[in-house]
Amino acid sequence: MLCLSSYTGFLRQGSRGFFVALLLLTLLGTILRTVKLGDYPGGFGQDEAVVLYDAWSLLTTGAEHHGDRWPINAREFGDYPSALPSYYMMPLVALFGPTAFVSRIFCALLNAAAVFFCGLLVRRLFRSNAAGVFAAALLAVSPWNLFFSRWSVSAGFCTFFQVFALWLLHRLLTGEGARGRSVWAAILVGFSLFLWTHEYLSQYFFAPFMIGMAMLLWCRGNWRRIFIAGGVYSLLMLAAIWIRVSNPAASGRMQCSSIFYTGHILELFWKNYCHYQSFSFLFKSPTMLALHQIPGVPHIQRFLLPFYLLGLGALTTAVFAPGWLLRHLGRPDSPSDVSGWRRSAIWMLAGFALAPLAGACFLQQFYTARLTHLLVQVLLITSVGCAVFWYWLRRLPLRAAGTIFIILLALYLGQQTFRTARGLIRNNVSFKRDLQQGVPEVMQYLAKQPNVHSAKFPRLLQGYIYHLLFTPVHPSQVNHAEVSPPEVTNQYAWRYSQVSRVGHYYFDQDLDRGEIAKTATLRHQVRDADRVWYDLYERNGDWFVLPHE
Repeated sequence: MLCLSSYTGFLRQGSRGFFVALLLLTLLGTILRTVKLGDYPGGFGQDEAVVLYDAWSLLTTGAEHHGDRWPINAREFGDYPSALPSYYMMPLVALFGPTAFVSRIFCALLNAAAVFFCGLLVRRLFRSNAAGVFAAALLAVSPWNLFFSRWSVSAGFCTFFQVFALWLLHRLLTGEGARGRSVWAAILVGFSLFLWTHEYLSQYFFAPFMIGMAMLLWCRGNWRRIFIAGGVYSLLMLAAIWIRVSNPAASGRMQCSSIFYTGHILELFWKNYCHYQSFSFLFKSPTMLALHQIPGVPHIQRFLLPFYLLGLGALTTAVFAPGWLLRHLGRPDSPSDVSGWRRSAIWMLAGFALAPLAGACFLQQFYTARLTHLLVQVLLITSVGCAVFWYWLRRLPLRAAGTIFIILLALYLGQQTFRTARGLIRNNVSFKRDLQQGVPEVMQYLAKQPNVHSAKFPRLLQGYIYHLLFTPVHPSQVNHAEVSPPEVTNQYAWRYSQVSRVGHYYFDQDLDRGEIAKTATLRHQVRDADRVWYDLYERNGDWFVLPHE
């Protein structure tokens, strides 16, 4: 039942075809994540803009745009997320400048590389080429991963570091491979685990549990390397945690939108946890934050539900069935590795159970960014189910049954990928609206005008960052006092805190459209095809930017 061995062709253990398949799937993932990268999703969000500007600022001044030198957490709009994405972008900014394409390409390429390492990770866990190839294929065309790969926000970087760090950790703990036994490999493991954990706040709830479980299951006494990796990881994490503990504002959203500020902690936690594990969240198109999903496209393709359930059943059986029964059923890999398959199953199911913890601690439901690790777990479980089913087909007298299954699955995934692309294109106008479409063009237009004495804007939701990025404001000339967020007076105020003035640009102004239209001249309209986003009025060098009615 659970046997995933006796493969032929590219699914045979140790064959070159396995790596050829991974490379082809990685190439497919790269194409899907980079074609028309600057156009889809449309717009350029303030989260992307601030990370890109901070990368430019760190590169040229050694400080982010609030004046903090080489921070671990950035003060982005008072939310204090990880500053790691800005560091990733610095080499590309040095080569190509601070452009919107530069802000997205690194995240897209990292997620393409995640396809390769996802296959390697699952292959190591279950000694199964089939499970590894299926895992890589499902991640390559995953709708939620495609979307977050193309929109450069902190949550989008998590998937690569999750699968890469866990692959390295498993190599270290099992002591397999000469390179895995070196001191430098141990340092790389500790550093990679830190990058994964600190990338996004939700990983603080998940990564340490998965690392601890891996230590319990696979540690074989390689204490020197383990202490080195653990020391590097612990020192870096202590520095990151100390900043959050010593500065309460650095807790970001955890301070203002968690269930711990309510009187119904356990009730809300259980309700949210069940939502995140539900069929509706995983295999349908739930009502949720618009920017976290392509409308009409589920997180996991619905046809994969039977294989997801089969994977859960296979892993549960591997955990509780005695060894002699697993051997009788066909054994997962070899007569001597039943315990290894069991440990991997325990670790996978534990991660599946722990993954919704972060999302369940927040008030908002159906929030994909906080659950990227859950969706990875679901795909890995589904890949195991696909491999088990493929093996069953291989036992049938009809030898072509396994090949037919792979062809049909590939056709289905191709059709669903086309649907994902179509949904991304059809909903691009709504993405542009939500991602501040028009504001960069406004700033670029004003930067070219010779007579801008002042510019006034209505509420633009942190619109000042577009002024810093798209007009000639070199980071060394920024007045840090002007861009510092105002003091938070209550736990929800950070959402609306805005910088009111940068130079002669004034934000969050109460503008009277009727009065402006009477006394000023309409100079320009920022538009996209048939949609007009902003009207730009000018009066004696004073400019007024109004959303088009």
